[in-house]
Amino acid sequence: MKRTLLVAAASVAPFLILADAAWATDTISTGVSTPVATATATGGAPDNIDVTSGGSVTPSAAGSAVTLNSNNTVSNEGSISFSDVSNAVGIEVLGGETGSVTSTGSISISESYTASTDNNTGLLMGAFASGTNRIGVQVV
Repeated sequence: MKRTLLVAAASVAPFLILADAAWATDTISTGVSTPVATATATGGAPDNIDVTSGGSVTPSAAGSAVTLNSNNTVSNEGSISFSDVSNAVGIEVLGGETGSVTSTGSISISESYTASTDNNTGLLMGAFASGTNRIGVQVV
């Protein structure tokens, strides 16, 4: 009788380890200023990324704020943003993976540029923006 219980306990252990691994998530609940990627989300290992309602990702250099580049998930309930940065992507999804993206939060790629006004007509003149290549969600 004791041998049966030992075998049953030993055979359940692998499932507990797998269940724990399946629930791993890199949670961003405060403001971070460095880009994040699912392939290296937790200590250099692949993981899900969850930007909670109180969290934000706000890089100050060109590139992607959040990248889905593994078989994981990205969830954005918070804020992903760039300000006055060209060549910026809020969420970039790279092909060849089976992950998913859910975004109910905000993605803002903005600038502080203001076009000049014609003194005679009061109408805006020149370019409408000073930056280029700004994308909210990009699937590659």
